[in-house]
Amino acid sequence: MNEVYAHAPRVVFRSLKEGEGGVLLHMRTGQYHGVNETGAYLWEKLDGSRTLDNIAADVTKDFTNPPEGLETLIQDFFSDLAERELVVSESTVDA
Repeated sequence: MNEVYAHAPRVVFRSLKEGEGGVLLHMRTGQYHGVNETGAYLWEKLDGSRTLDNIAADVTKDFTNPPEGLETLIQDFFSDLAERELVVSESTVDA
């Protein structure tokens, strides 16, 4: 979980009403991608300098009952966004 991701340059995020998540628009492809409230939270934590471990620590702190396997869920979420070219890998930090 030492990966560092950043928002892809041609992706725009819009938050929906509280509790409804948000929408990512890939400007090159024109495709919309919806994210739930947790996905929107994770997107907003992404700044291109923090590792996925840092983000997982925030989830543990900010959510009352974080799910089991949290690290895997976060890694899978960002891997999926990377496959869709919504985020880019900035680097892998040495452990």
